[in-house]
Amino acid sequence: MTVRCLVIDDEPLARQGVMDFIKEVPFLRSQGAFADPTEAIPLLTSGSVDLLFLDMRMPRLNGLDLLRSLPVKPVTIVITAHTEHALESYELEVIDYILKPFPFERFLKGVNKAREFLALRTNAGEGVLRNEDHFFVKSEGSYVKVRYADILFVQAMQNYVIIRTVERQHICHLTFGGIEEHLPSDRFMKVHKSYMVSLSKVDVIEADGLRVAGTLIPISRGNREDVVARIMGDRLLRR
Repeated sequence: MTVRCLVIDDEPLARQGVMDFIKEVPFLRSQGAFADPTEAIPLLTSGSVDLLFLDMRMPRLNGLDLLRSLPVKPVTIVITAHTEHALESYELEVIDYILKPFPFERFLKGVNKAREFLALRTNAGEGVLRNEDHFFVKSEGSYVKVRYADILFVQAMQNYVIIRTVERQHICHLTFGGIEEHLPSDRFMKVHKSYMVSLSKVDVIEADGLRVAGTLIPISRGNREDVVARIMGDRLLRR
């Protein structure tokens, strides 16, 4: 599939660097590049952009404020020199967060992730069938069995949900609330407005989130104590 992409970055060298990388990826088609985010708004709202490469700190309008202003957001990869915007970006459903400077291999990893999401979203259908230890979701035109024991986490993404399992992910045209009601509350917990995790799959509790199979999952600020208590229970060893 062809992915139509747009670059917004006020730094000329950084902007040109991303444009050069885009030329190296056969499935990417550039829709242009802008230094001023406000100038890109008409194109972003026209429905002709699938993937947005977005800087964070820019004059007049920063990247986060731009995303908040868009009624329908394209799949977005943040490209920035600053780490502190990562959690806020998760809340705005950014699919990847790349720190400057970065090699082509890191760029390619991000665009492949975006392309996979776009392809799965295009083919995703509706519907869930359930059983005691598993349920079925309609994905890519077929009903696929998803076992509770295999689920790592569930992520809300625009009008879809991503169910990440040990082996793969399923992008389904379902509501996040519907999945939340369906998953057993003794095994899964909503830790953020856009994330539910399998409690048994959490590997590390960090200051700014949870690590599940290497992926950083944000925790809502007011929910951290409850989340930590549910995950650790009485299993914390003390001296």
